[in-house]
Amino acid sequence: MIDLKNGISVVKFGTEWCTPCKIVNKLLIKMQQEFETINFISIDVDDYPELGKYYKIKNLPTILLFSDKKEINRIIGAVKTESLRKAIRDSLKHKAA
Repeated sequence: MIDLKNGISVVKFGTEWCTPCKIVNKLLIKMQQEFETINFISIDVDDYPELGKYYKIKNLPTILLFSDKKEINRIIGAVKTESLRKAIRDSLKHKAA
């Protein structure tokens, strides 16, 4: 299991060899600068296959959004900037509710 903090966490599952994962990595770096209070984590499933199994990761990349350690959203595949930004904002609203 990932050691998640309370609050919002964005966890990206991918690999080094996955081209869409590299694209999503660049996007997440931008999001980290925009959403400084959110915990961003990147997991390489080649290095941690047990985490991939535990979280039932079947496609790469997969982004899981957590609020207070509970999964609230799952994004599979490459994602556009605005789609990810909206998912993160929705997560923040979920946290506030």
